[in-house]
Amino acid sequence: MKIINLLGFGIVGTIVLVVGGLIIKGMIDKNETQVKKDLDEWVDRLIAESLSRKLDYSASSIFQALTKGEDTELTRRITELIESVELVFQRRSSLSKVEVFLNASFQDGTSFSANTQRTWDDLPFPIRKEFLKRNDTSITVPWNLPLVNSQST
Repeated sequence: MKIINLLGFGIVGTIVLVVGGLIIKGMIDKNETQVKKDLDEWVDRLIAESLSRKLDYSASSIFQALTKGEDTELTRRITELIESVELVFQRRSSLSKVEVFLNASFQDGTSFSANTQRTWDDLPFPIRKEFLKRNDTSITVPWNLPLVNSQST
């Protein structure tokens, strides 16, 4: 009888651990999705503001084109104008703070830069992983505008 009780507790404990692990994984995945979404939105809004002056469209129209790709003519013009966009993540002396620089170059020879600070936990997982893997103070990654790029091909 005691063995059956112990076996029952073991099975219940295993089930609780598995379910708890799945719940925690879901919370981590949801947080990672939000972190990526926040960074995407920051970049898209800044690019939209910069492009609105060049393309004579409202920043909100350009933002919609960048995020939803609805206006194919505007999407084509954005693709033709953007030469490159990159993000540079720089760790400072405080390991918990990271400076994020946005650098955009346009085909007309102009450029645009902006920066913000983020906490370590507010960085996308692949960036945190690269920092730990390389043990470097700076990570540079190209920024792709997926909806724009996918429609231009």
